[in-house]
Amino acid sequence: MEHGESFEQAAQREAAEELGVKQVELEPLWEAMADFLWGECTLRQQEQYFLLRFQPQEFAKEVPEVHRQENIVETRWWTIAELESSTELIFPEGLAKNLRNTLGRNGLW
Repeated sequence: MEHGESFEQAAQREAAEELGVKQVELEPLWEAMADFLWGECTLRQQEQYFLLRFQPQEFAKEVPEVHRQENIVETRWWTIAELESSTELIFPEGLAKNLRNTLGRNGLW
């Protein structure tokens, strides 16, 4: 997040920068706290997750450059079933389960 941004504003900005999606509506899903190591320091991070619905599309011409600058080496659209069956390390842990539970409970599924 940039100084002074809300979680919603940061998510909107990231959707524009990393997906090329502008003017998207966000639906709050859940919040969490995560501890992780950064060098020799343990950091606690507040996380907020949103659902955004749009049709996957070709990235805008500026998006690949943003990915290169941020060392994003691959992008991929996943279904919840693909997340559940994957043997890859996926963060946050329990993402598929949280999505199923939250979307089902809120009638968003």
